[in-house]
Amino acid sequence: MERKCLYFLKILRAELEDLLEDLRAVEERYRDRFASAEISNHVLMENEAFLSREEESVRALIASIDGMNLSRYKSVDEIVEDLDTVTREFITTQEYPAAVHRLLKRKMDKVFSYVMAEDAP
Repeated sequence: MERKCLYFLKILRAELEDLLEDLRAVEERYRDRFASAEISNHVLMENEAFLSREEESVRALIASIDGMNLSRYKSVDEIVEDLDTVTREFITTQEYPAAVHRLLKRKMDKVFSYVMAEDAP
C-alpha cells in the first residue's frame, strides 16, 4: 500500500503544479482583457490579488505534500483525510480563498480514482 500512497502523492503534486499553470493562464487572460480595455485597472488588480492568494495556497499545499511522512499512513484514504483536514485548517488560519478547498478536493478525487484502479501500481 505504501507504493500506492507514494504514487497518489506524486500524481497529486503534478496535478497541483498543473493547477498553478492554469491560474497563471487565467491571470494572463485578465491582463489581455485589461490591455484591450474590456476590464478596468481596478478589476484587474482585484482579480490578480485573488489569483495570487490562490496560487500561494496551492504552493502551500505542495509544500505540505512534500513534507509528508509516508510511514504515518496505512492507506491512500488516510492521506486524503489528512490532506483534507490540513487544507481546511490552513484555509481558515491563513484566510485563503475557500475555492481552494474545492479545487483540491476535485484533484484528490480524480487522482484517488486513478490510483485505486486495479491496474495502478
